[in-house]
Amino acid sequence: MYEKYELWEPGRVPLYIEAFGGEAPYVETALVETGKNNPVVVVVPGGAYVGVSKFNEGYPICALLNAAGYSAVMLTYRVRPYGYPAQLIDLKRAIRFTRYHAKEWNIDPKKVGVIGFSAGAHLAMTGALAFDCPTPEAGDKIDRLSARPDNAALCYGVCSLDPAITHAETRRVFLNGTDDEALERRFSGENMVRSDAPPLFLWHTAEDRSVDPRNSLRLAEAFTAAGLPITLHLFPHGWHGLGLAHEFPLAREWGRLYTDWLDEVNRR
Repeated sequence: MYEKYELWEPGRVPLYIEAFGGEAPYVETALVETGKNNPVVVVVPGGAYVGVSKFNEGYPICALLNAAGYSAVMLTYRVRPYGYPAQLIDLKRAIRFTRYHAKEWNIDPKKVGVIGFSAGAHLAMTGALAFDCPTPEAGDKIDRLSARPDNAALCYGVCSLDPAITHAETRRVFLNGTDDEALERRFSGENMVRSDAPPLFLWHTAEDRSVDPRNSLRLAEAFTAAGLPITLHLFPHGWHGLGLAHEFPLAREWGRLYTDWLDEVNRR
């Protein structure tokens, strides 16, 4: 049973433009009851920043997490015509909002992860590696909490905005339809490595023709060069937007590998 929560009070959404239409950003919770405070993951579906693919990369992922004993909070964030920084504002708020409701939702505020898919993975990566990037905020007590996720998973992600390997539409929308080279470099994962980065889990398929697998490989290489741990799985078969990847025997193992990895990082 999902319960919906708007992330801000009406009229207080930072950078909200009424003429753009659409719903204000919100989350839907899928909580597990185990008699203790559970780890939680904020789920960020993809959609090239023009939509939010909840039925492929949202609800099924929440079910996967729940089956493994994790609560889930699925984010519906702003998309085109919004670009940077609206999406980052929404994710930072979702992470803070989750921590704010830790007692009510029986979750551990020190074990708040994030998982994103495709463009949602770019957003999850940005949240994980630029959590302290200044953005407009409501300035309420929720915004006083940390926006840093404790772990992050990037699934066939747009990890770089480099035109040579990125997904063109994701890049175009995020950069607000411009060719802002400074913003492109700033929010390409290979340039965002930092010593206090949370643990990262990446997976991709070699056959992905929409988001070049070099996105994940390049980010993994940058982390390895910096001496930081990173987990990467590259599967041979599967198209883009696989979700749980039921059709591909090897790629569908990603869910088990991910929840095993979550168990490990949450024991630390």
